[in-house]
Amino acid sequence: MKILLADERPVVLAGLRSFFEATEFEVVGEAATTAEILDGIRLYSPQYVLLNAVKTTFDSTRIPENCSPVFFSETWSKEQLLQEIRSQRCRKTGRRKSKNLTRREVEVLRGITQGLCNKEIAKALGISVETVKEHVRNVLRKTSLADRTQLALWAVRQNILDENI
Repeated sequence: MKILLADERPVVLAGLRSFFEATEFEVVGEAATTAEILDGIRLYSPQYVLLNAVKTTFDSTRIPENCSPVFFSETWSKEQLLQEIRSQRCRKTGRRKSKNLTRREVEVLRGITQGLCNKEIAKALGISVETVKEHVRNVLRKTSLADRTQLALWAVRQNILDENI
C-alpha cells in the first residue's frame, strides 16, 4: 500500500518515514503544503495521505476520493499508527449518517477539528463554555468515542463537516 506523508516539519516526516520501514506500506513521497500533497497524489497514486490530526493546516477536502486521508496523533505509538491505517483500509468509503447530531453539535465538532479549545469554540459560537462542554459530551455519547481527538478523526472520516444539517 502506498502512503504519502504530509507535515510541515521535516523532523516529523523523517520520524514517520522510519515508522514504515519493514512494513507492508511503501512511503512514496512527502509533502509540506496542500499543493505538494495534490502533486504527490497525481505523481504517485498513493492509497493514503497521512496527516497530523491536530496540527495539520492542509485542506483534506481537496484530496481526491481514490486517496484516503488518514489522520494521526503525535502521541500514538508505531503500532497505533499502523493499526489506524490498516483499519482505514477495512472501512467502507462514502458518507455515513451523522448519528443524529444537531446543527450546534456539528458546529462544536467543527471547532474541535480545527484544534480549538472549549473557550475558543464558545467565543466563536456566542455560547457559554459549559454549553460547549455539554455538546461535546453529547457527541461523545452519540458516537461512543472516548475523546476529542477521536471525535475529530471520526468527523473527517464520516464527512460530517461536509453535511448540511
